[in-house]
Amino acid sequence: MKASAMVITAVALLMLPALGAEAQHVTIASTPPGATVFIDDTYAGTSPVSKDLAPGRHLVRLKRKGCRDWAAEITVPLDNPRIDVALKALKKGSIMVTSDPPGCNVYVNGRDEGITPLLIADLPDDLYNIRVQKPNYAEYQETVEVADGADVKLHAELQSRVEPLFRERLKEKPGHLPNYTNLGHYLLLEGKWDAAAEVFKQGALVAEKCKGQDRDVLRFYQELNKIYKWQFKFTERPNLPKFREQFRHVIEFAIEHGAMHHNFYKQLVAMYAATGNAEAIATLVERMHAADPARHVHREFGMLYLSRGMSNKAISMFTRAVEIKDSFASRYALGSAYQRRGQYAEALSEFERCEKMEASSPEQRNLMQSLARLYYRTGEHEKALKHIDQLLEHSKTGEHMMLKIYILMKARKLEEAKQLAEELAKTATMPKTRSDAQHVLTSIHGLIELNEAPEQ
Repeated sequence: MKASAMVITAVALLMLPALGAEAQHVTIASTPPGATVFIDDTYAGTSPVSKDLAPGRHLVRLKRKGCRDWAAEITVPLDNPRIDVALKALKKGSIMVTSDPPGCNVYVNGRDEGITPLLIADLPDDLYNIRVQKPNYAEYQETVEVADGADVKLHAELQSRVEPLFRERLKEKPGHLPNYTNLGHYLLLEGKWDAAAEVFKQGALVAEKCKGQDRDVLRFYQELNKIYKWQFKFTERPNLPKFREQFRHVIEFAIEHGAMHHNFYKQLVAMYAATGNAEAIATLVERMHAADPARHVHREFGMLYLSRGMSNKAISMFTRAVEIKDSFASRYALGSAYQRRGQYAEALSEFERCEKMEASSPEQRNLMQSLARLYYRTGEHEKALKHIDQLLEHSKTGEHMMLKIYILMKARKLEEAKQLAEELAKTATMPKTRSDAQHVLTSIHGLIELNEAPEQ
């Protein structure tokens, strides 16, 4: 037992510093300077720092903001009492936050950093709590780690609290048009263009089946107009051309599958034509014609253009209609478009061709009236009288009789005009017609007196 105790005591003495060993004055410096120095986990100052260290092993650690921590074990005494430490710069990382939908608020460790898509740069290595929020959406939250200056990507998919409500209403009432309008508008505002386009296409099919000029159909087509004209901001202007091209197909779908008896549908077609998509419209109409040749879609579009004052486009459509099938209706429509545009010679040419074609009684009456008016306008009074007399044999209305009176006045047949005006002023059943006849009768009397006045 005594021998063992003597061995242990000898080993312990070897591990202790030699008796009488002196402390060494050690200087610890760093590049860059100003690092916090710890010796054996005790704060020793900021570099450069000098300390008297007892012989033996010591743990030295340096910390400095923006630099990686440094640590080493030294044994005193040192051959060189000065320790120079080159601290390495700490590489900063980043977090790229994107979201669906875009435009969400991002909070990092509780601090508002901005709107998605958002790059948060210059982040030291650490754990970060990310919260992504947007009104009417459930909050998204996740903790991410930035290590070794890494660039981290985070995509947050937020679940809408509103969209499911709109879709549930649509499911409950699939024939209720406002459900499509509301959902489509909401999706546009959320940046979900593809989903919005599909909803509006479904709505166009529902609008086609709606009867009458009801308020729901009006709102639906007005919404399409506003969207395409960008009358409310649902996308950034740099993205507008891309969106317009994408949404153009929705407008075309609504036109192709819509009900042309709706005035709101006509407004949509006129709006689309006015945006300068002449080639696109022509292609669309040809596609509609191929799907249903009996519909005479070129003539329908021509009449829509004519009603909206787009004479050039109307002439183009009516010309194509004549090429497809040379009928009275297409020829007469083309002549009317020329007449509206002031091309009277071309209008007369089309109307004169119509005289040689089969037509119903109402069509014949319209043609005779149009020819009478055109001949009256071009000064061919005898031809005008011939056609107005033919018209009066079938339809002796106050409007037609007034037209004959004006033609007679232009032809200087004042006595005939006077007799007809007097008859109409007495027999007309409509107060306005009697008033017009009396008014023109005063003018005729004035012309007769002027003609009978002796020359000076």
